[in-house]
Amino acid sequence: MGGKVSGYLLSSLKEYFGEEKGEKIAEILSRSNIRCFDDLSTDIPDSLIELMEVSKSSFRSFLEEYGPQAIAKLKERVEDLSSKVKQLETQISWAKERIQQSIDFRSSTSLKMMRELDVTIGILSSLVSSIQICCEKSSEIDERKAEIYSGILNEAVERLRRASDFDEEFSDQLKETASSLERMIEILRELRAGDLLDLLNYTLSMLSDIKRTKMRLDLDKNSLIFENILLKSKIISLLCSKFNP
Repeated sequence: MGGKVSGYLLSSLKEYFGEEKGEKIAEILSRSNIRCFDDLSTDIPDSLIELMEVSKSSFRSFLEEYGPQAIAKLKERVEDLSSKVKQLETQISWAKERIQQSIDFRSSTSLKMMRELDVTIGILSSLVSSIQICCEKSSEIDERKAEIYSGILNEAVERLRRASDFDEEFSDQLKETASSLERMIEILRELRAGDLLDLLNYTLSMLSDIKRTKMRLDLDKNSLIFENILLKSKIISLLCSKFNP
């Protein structure tokens, strides 16, 4: 075929009208010195339309779908999609940043909570060891020891209250334990060393359970451990309440 139509026009004709029909129309257009879409208009002579054996409306539809106007519309759509993609990228970036901030915050507060919990467990463990070494279980807590033990317990109370601020899951239990320790301070002179050891050991056991749960050491037993934490917290509170200040 002499003076062939452009590759884009030929492929568009084949795609719209079919392989054979498209080739035939391309040949007719090339004989009329029409080589590309720029040579075409919606005012195609009826004689040429008849030669192509298509309806005028059909050829106009072809031009609307593949011609310069279609390309302009396609560019507009591409630009619109590009703008929407940029908006989505901005939204995704913002969401990722917020999620990361939330993760960092939870990680940070969790570390702070665990640090306070570890220090509290260390404080109470040292107090238990001291009582075991220095006191008979049946002996009363004298004024001098009561003053020392009160200072140690007050430090544990402050640590637990800080830990409760960093943790939603066990905030209530940590606050309740802090209150129980404060109650122990009030009734120290009414307690025997053995009673105080029992209260402190219950407290340590509960705090250790909380630590195990937060560290996810026993995932299959977490529900049971949580129940134990609640139970021990209530027992400590009840044991403290049976003593009169």
